[in-house]
Amino acid sequence: IPTSVTDLSYAFSSCLSLTRAPVIPNSVTNMEGTFKSCPSLTQASVIPGSVTVLSHTFYGCTSLTGTIVINATPTDYANCFLNTKQPITLTGSSTVLEELAATAKNGNIVVG
Repeated sequence: IPTSVTDLSYAFSSCLSLTRAPVIPNSVTNMEGTFKSCPSLTQASVIPGSVTVLSHTFYGCTSLTGTIVINATPTDYANCFLNTKQPITLTGSSTVLEELAATAKNGNIVVG
């Protein structure tokens, strides 16, 4: 992804074979629905501090697991992790990690 990109909204949405998220450049501010409904996605990349929108970003990523570093403090993160199934740990410098974890609504996400 070029460093000039600022908007990744729905960029990889419904990609059935994507297993690993690409590196997100520090220029990106909007990740709404970026990986929504990617059932094969197992690894997320670091979410940079520039991101302000994470709503529906990992919605329906049923294979997503492991640790996700989130350095962004988004103002819009509705349903970011809704319908994820695997254990996930959130870390990073975001001040809304607990709120992001709560978007899963099933307790599979912890802040560590």
